[in-house]
Amino acid sequence: MLRQFIRQSVKITNKSMALLYPNPDIEMRSKMQVIDVHRKSQKTKVTSLVMRLFLGFLSASRTCAIIIFSILGLGLSLILISTSTLATDVDQQADFILEGDNCNNLPEVINGVTKVRCWDNVSIAQGSLKIKADDAVIFNSKKGITKVVLTGNPVTMEKFIDAEFGKIDVSAKKIDFMVQDDLLFMTGDVLIKSKIQGEMSGEKISMNLKTKEIKGEKSNNERVRLVIKPSTKADTQ
Repeated sequence: MLRQFIRQSVKITNKSMALLYPNPDIEMRSKMQVIDVHRKSQKTKVTSLVMRLFLGFLSASRTCAIIIFSILGLGLSLILISTSTLATDVDQQADFILEGDNCNNLPEVINGVTKVRCWDNVSIAQGSLKIKADDAVIFNSKKGITKVVLTGNPVTMEKFIDAEFGKIDVSAKKIDFMVQDDLLFMTGDVLIKSKIQGEMSGEKISMNLKTKEIKGEKSNNERVRLVIKPSTKADTQ
C-alpha cells in the first residue's frame, strides 16, 4: 500500500512539474513563435513609419532624391528613387534679377497687381532662366511675380528643365510667361529647341514647363515645322 501511494504521489508530482516546466523543445518553439510575432509587428510599424516619411517628403519637394532605408535585424530593405528633377521649382526660389537701360515702376494697382516696365537691352536672370528682350513688363502681386510679357526682335530665352529633358532655347517676337502656372505662350517667328523633342518652329507655340508638353498651332497660314535630328553614338551611350 505504501509503495502504491508513493508511486501515485510521484506521478502526480511529475504531472505538476510538467505543467510548470514544459518540455524544452516545446518551450523553445513557444519562444520562437512569440519572437516571430514581435518581429512582424515591428516590421509593420517600421514600414508604416517609412511610408509616412516618404509621402511627407513627396508633398514637400519634387526635386530629385534617392532614399535608402535598411532596417537590419527586421529583414526590411526599402529603396525609393525619384528621378524627375524639375529646375522650375528651384528657379522660382532664386532672386529675380531684371536689368535694362530704362525702367519705370508703375504705381497704379489693379486687382492687387502692380507693373514694372523695362526697355532697351533688357535682361532677366533667375536661376537657370536667362532672358534677353527689347521690352519687358512684369506683373507683381502679394504672391510674387505672376506674369512677364516680353517683346523683342527677337526675344531669346534659355531654361534648364531637368536632367532627362535638358534645357530649352527659345526665340520669338513675343513671349507671355505665366510664371506661377509655368506656361509659355510664344508668337511670331517662334523657334524652340530641346534635346528630347528636337526643333519646333511656327507662328504660335506654347509650352507647359511642368509637363514638358510643347504645342504648335497654325497661324497666319503658317504651318508648324518639327525637325528631329538622328541620334548619334554619343547620344545612345
